[in-house]
Amino acid sequence: MARDPPGGTTLELAVFDCRRDLINFLVTPQIRSRFMRIEPGTVTTSHTHDLGIEIFLVLEGEIAFDVAGRQATLTAGQACYALVDEPHHLRVIGDRPATIYLSVTPHVEPTHTMWSQEGGRLPPRYGGTRAVSPGLATARADAALARSHVAGVEMVAAAAEACAAEHRSVGPGLESALATGDSLAAKAALDAMAAQITELYRTLAAMTDTWNELSARAEPQM
Repeated sequence: MARDPPGGTTLELAVFDCRRDLINFLVTPQIRSRFMRIEPGTVTTSHTHDLGIEIFLVLEGEIAFDVAGRQATLTAGQACYALVDEPHHLRVIGDRPATIYLSVTPHVEPTHTMWSQEGGRLPPRYGGTRAVSPGLATARADAALARSHVAGVEMVAAAAEACAAEHRSVGPGLESALATGDSLAAKAALDAMAAQITELYRTLAAMTDTWNELSARAEPQM
């Protein structure tokens, strides 16, 4: 049973059904997750992800995948993935629709890199976040959002420097502890490093969230 959060009301666990919820049900800087129904004969446009790793899980139907020239046909219950910078596309086989689960992690604008027929990298296009977040579909960027993003980048820089300073401070002690087999001292040093790394990643995620919104809103809608 869900418990009441501090100052809030009971929250039910969100549950999504691949037979009904053909939507992006989780979109954060860390991951985009969705169910997708793909019609028979569909061939998607080949693309890559500069930062993201994409995972595909076939739930229904039969799909031929091409990932960086490696090909395989998957059916329900089978999965594959495309790593960073690996071109990939898929084709639905047969006369029945296919349903898949997919996730991209991390999810940072520009989310897709498209290529010309000659193999040249096309200019970045932003708006993947707009496509998955209906509230951004008509909203436009403003100066306040741009300032917020720049402030977020400055916070990342400060968090990175704090992280580096902590590592410089405890690094020699960690080296000594590892050399002498002092596991307690090594654990203490690692704990200090971990706290700063966690804060850096949290600050980076907050900045990326604002960046995704800014770039999606600012990109001209063609």
